[in-house]
Amino acid sequence: MLVAQVITALVLFGITSFVLSLFDNVVTETPLFWAYGIAGFIFACSIVLLLMISDYAKFYMEMAETSRVFKAIGKATKYVFNNFLRTYFLYALLLVAPLITLILYKLTFDKIGMSTMFGIIAMFFVQQLFIILRVWFRVWSLSSQFELYADDYVQVINFDMELTGKIHHKTVTDTVDS
Repeated sequence: MLVAQVITALVLFGITSFVLSLFDNVVTETPLFWAYGIAGFIFACSIVLLLMISDYAKFYMEMAETSRVFKAIGKATKYVFNNFLRTYFLYALLLVAPLITLILYKLTFDKIGMSTMFGIIAMFFVQQLFIILRVWFRVWSLSSQFELYADDYVQVINFDMELTGKIHHKTVTDTVDS
């Protein structure tokens, strides 16, 4: 996944640099700021997309009880793009709480400082709380995404039961394609 992120960054910022080099009137910082700002925003959105696909690939591999990673990535990509609004906005919503926690941690660290014994002890507990919250946010994020993925899986099975009156055991590959 790290390789994909590095390649995405190199391509995005390389294209931006190339396009900017074609113009002779880019002498101030304003066009550079906007060009690299837009490239950075696109990069951040693509990284969120890659992380989301990797999470759903994990779910596919667990539910299908397989170790075929590339097939799982393909199925996860198809699932994410078929349910783009639901999956992307869920992931974006789940990123807000950890970002707020990170900002609060930084503000607390700057206010308390570590110059006295009380400050060191207080920051120790704040850091431990921050670590616990990071783990909890990750579990919350994965469980919310898994719940969304599993709900789609259950709906397909229930739909089959209503049509035929009997249970068809569909594999995960059948549910992701539909």
